[in-house]
Amino acid sequence: MISRFTSLCKFFVFLILLTPQTSIAIVPTAVQPEEKTVSPPLVLPTILVEATRIAPLTGATIIDRETIENFPTRNGSLNEIIGIVPGVQFGEGMSNSLAAGEITPPNISISGSHFYENNFTIDGISNNSSIEPTNVDLYETSILPGHPQKIFLDPHLIEQVNVFNSNISAEHGGFTGGQVEVITLDPVDEFWGNINYRTTREEWTKFHLSPSDQTTFSTSNTTGRQPRFDKQDAGMTLNIPLNYDMGVLLSYQTLISRIPLQNLGETKIQDRKNENFFLKYGYHLSEESRLYLTGIYAPNEGTYFGTDKKNSDFRLNNDNLSLAAKFEQDFQAGQLDVSLGYSNYEVNRQAAKDKLQWNTGGSVDWGGPTRSVEGGLGDIEQTQKDIQLNINFALSERVLGSTKHLVKIGTELVRSEQVYSRDKTSYYYFTSNNNGGGLINCRADDIACIKNEQFLTTRQLYEQGRSKVTLTTSAAYIQDSIIWKRLELFPGVRLSHDDYLKKTNFSPRFAASYDLYGNGSSILFGGKNRYYSGTLLTYRLREAISPLGKKETRGITGDTPDSWPGVSKDGSYVFRDSELKTPYTDEITVGIKQKAAGGELKLQYIKRKGRDELVQDRTGIQPDSYKYWILSNNGHSKYESYQVSWQRAWEKHYLELNCSYQTIETSHLDYDNYVSTKATTDLIWYNGQFLSYDQIPKSDFNRPIIATLIYTGKLPFNLTFTNTAKFRSAYTKLSRIKPLSNHGLEPNSTSAYDLIYDYEKKRMRSSVVFDWHLAWEVSPKRLSGLVLTLDVLNVFNNESNISDSETNYELGRQLWVGASYDF
Repeated sequence: MISRFTSLCKFFVFLILLTPQTSIAIVPTAVQPEEKTVSPPLVLPTILVEATRIAPLTGATIIDRETIENFPTRNGSLNEIIGIVPGVQFGEGMSNSLAAGEITPPNISISGSHFYENNFTIDGISNNSSIEPTNVDLYETSILPGHPQKIFLDPHLIEQVNVFNSNISAEHGGFTGGQVEVITLDPVDEFWGNINYRTTREEWTKFHLSPSDQTTFSTSNTTGRQPRFDKQDAGMTLNIPLNYDMGVLLSYQTLISRIPLQNLGETKIQDRKNENFFLKYGYHLSEESRLYLTGIYAPNEGTYFGTDKKNSDFRLNNDNLSLAAKFEQDFQAGQLDVSLGYSNYEVNRQAAKDKLQWNTGGSVDWGGPTRSVEGGLGDIEQTQKDIQLNINFALSERVLGSTKHLVKIGTELVRSEQVYSRDKTSYYYFTSNNNGGGLINCRADDIACIKNEQFLTTRQLYEQGRSKVTLTTSAAYIQDSIIWKRLELFPGVRLSHDDYLKKTNFSPRFAASYDLYGNGSSILFGGKNRYYSGTLLTYRLREAISPLGKKETRGITGDTPDSWPGVSKDGSYVFRDSELKTPYTDEITVGIKQKAAGGELKLQYIKRKGRDELVQDRTGIQPDSYKYWILSNNGHSKYESYQVSWQRAWEKHYLELNCSYQTIETSHLDYDNYVSTKATTDLIWYNGQFLSYDQIPKSDFNRPIIATLIYTGKLPFNLTFTNTAKFRSAYTKLSRIKPLSNHGLEPNSTSAYDLIYDYEKKRMRSSVVFDWHLAWEVSPKRLSGLVLTLDVLNVFNNESNISDSETNYELGRQLWVGASYDF
C-alpha cells in the first residue's frame, strides 16, 4: 500500500514539473494564505475592517466563493464541496445508485473521526444536531432519523468556508474530528440580485445495478430502490441597500425531489424538499463599529409509505429557525466581536397511530401472499433549543523585547434544552386467529378484529412518554501568536465545562513553525494538541422510549375476542443514562510547506489517538425485570495520515493536486455499536485465529488512499470549466459470514450478545470518478448577466461497489442543466 502511495506522489511531482512556469496572477483558492485577511467590509467597501489573523501553520483549507460557484455537485450541498479537502472522506453510501432521488447531504469524516464528531458553525454559531445524528433508518419505530447538521445551508448563501483538519486553535472546540466554519454573504452598498435554476431526472442518469436488481428495479415499490425521480434546484437572492450605511440581503433557495413508486398496484409520489429562507441586515454604526442581524428558516421534509402497506403514509419534518446578532467594535487596543444566537430545531414524524398485521384473505386483499400490514406507529417529536453567546477579543499586535505577539481571548456559553415526546400510546397488533373458522363478533371499539374473518391476539405497546434534559456548556480560551525572527509559536489553551457530565476539560493547543531561509519559501511546522468532543444527549432522551418487551396477549370467549388483559414483560432492553467522561483526541502533526514550480507544496503527517469514546454497553437484568442499554466510554481509535498537496494559480487557471494515505483502527463505527465492559477483549474468529474486535478494519470512511485533482480555467468564448477527479483506492473489510457459524461465548461471558462469530475478508474495488462543471456567460450584447451551466457527474460512467454484498453500486453518469441570471 505504501508503494502505491509513493507511486501516486511521484505522479503528482511529474505533473508539477510539467506545469508552465508562468507567474501567479490570481490568489489560489483553497490555499491557506501566509497572512489571512478577513472578508472585505460587509456593507461599505470604503470602510476598512481590522484583520483577525489566522496563523499560517493552522491546518486550514479556505474555500472561497468563486470555488463554490464553479464546483460540480450532485445536489448542491456544502458537504459535497468539502470533499476536496485533504483528510476528508465521504461514507461509502454517498452516491447510491439505488437511491438517486434522495437529497440529504452526505456525511463526512475529518482526520479519521466518526462523522458525528465534527463541529459545524454558521457565522460562529453552532449548527450541530444532537438529535439522533447517526440514525438513517426511516422506519424505526421509536427513534427518528437524524443528521449531524441542523441546517442544510444552500451554497448560494455562502461567502467562504474554512475547513480545519489539524493544528486547530484554541478558539474552536466541541469536536474530536474537524472544524467547518461557514461564513455567509453580507449586504453590500450596491443593489444586485440573482435568479438561479438547475434540474436533473432519471432520463439524464445512468444506473449501475446488480443482476438481482435488474428485473425489479423499474417497478420498485420500496424507498430503497428509486428508478424514477426528478429534481429541481432553484432560488432567488436580492441585495437592497437602505442607505449609505445599511442594507439587507434576502434569499429563498429550495431543492425538491419527486420520486414515483409503486404501492398496492398504483403509482404514488414520495417527495423530498429542503428550503432556505435567509435574511441578513447589516448596519455600519460608525467607522469603528458594525452590527449584523441574521435570520434563517430552514425546513426539510419528506413523505414516505411502507412497502405494500395500506394507510401507511407518513411524513418526516425537520424545521430549524435560527436567529443571530453580531456586533463588531474596533478599539485602539484590538477588535471586539460579540455574537448571540438562538435556534429552535424540531424533528417530527406524522403517522397513523397503530399498525396491524393481518393474515391475507377475505377482505384483506392487499400486501403479501400470507401477511398484510396497514397503518403506522404514531407521531413522535424531538426538539433542540439552543441559546449561544460568544465573546472574542483580538488584541492589536504587541512588541515585547524582540518578539511580536498577537493575543486572542474569548469565551463561549451555550444553553440547550432537548425534548423527546410521544404524545399517544401506539400499538402494533399481530398474530391472527380465525377462531377455527367459526363466528367472530367484534366489539365496536376493537380495531384489531374483522367480523367473521379474524382477530389479532397480540399487541406490542409503544407507550406515551416524554423526556427532557437541559445542558449548559461554557468555555474560555486564550491563544497567542509569538513571532521571533524566523520562528513562530502558537500556544493556546481551552477550558470547557458542562453541567451534565460535570467535567472540566483542559485542552492544550500548541503549534510552531520555522522559516528556514527567512523568505517564506520553506517553512517547517508541527503541533501537539488535544480536542474534547461535545456532549451527546441521545441516550438521556431515549429514556422516554418504552421497552419493547411490553406486550399484551388475549384469547376469545365464545365468539367474542377478549378485552386486552394487561402488560407482560419479557426482559427486553430499555435505555438508561450513565456516568460518562468526555471523549477526547490527542494529536501530533509535523510537516513542511515549500514553494515549488510556481506554486505551494505541502507535506504533512498527522497522528491521532481517540480515548473514552462513546459506545453502547449492555447490562444484566435489573430489579424492574429489564436489561439496560447505556452509553459507556469503552471506545477507542487510532489514526495516521500522510498528506501531500500542491496548488498553483496562473493567469486564468488554477490547479491543485492532493493525496492522502491513512490507516484507522477503531473499536466501533458509531455510538450505537456494542463494546463490552468486561475485562476480556471482544473477540472474532478470522482466518483460523481469534482477533480482538478493534483489529477489524473500519467498514466505512476508510479508503486508505484518496487522491484529488482539481482544475479551474477561464476559457475563450466566456466559458469557465472545472474538473474534479477523485481516486479512491481499494480497501479490505471483514464481514460476518452468513449463515452465521459461532464459536461459543467469549471467556467469562453469559450473554448471547457475546457470541464469537466467523468473519471473512471482503475487498472493495478502487474507483476513479471525474466530475465536470461548464458555465457559459452569454454575450453581454445578447443578454447581460445570463450564465448557462452544465454539470456532468461521473463523466466516464465509472462502475464501483459501495458495499461488500457486491449488489450496490455508485450512481453512473448524471447530467444537471441550469441557468443563473444576475441583475
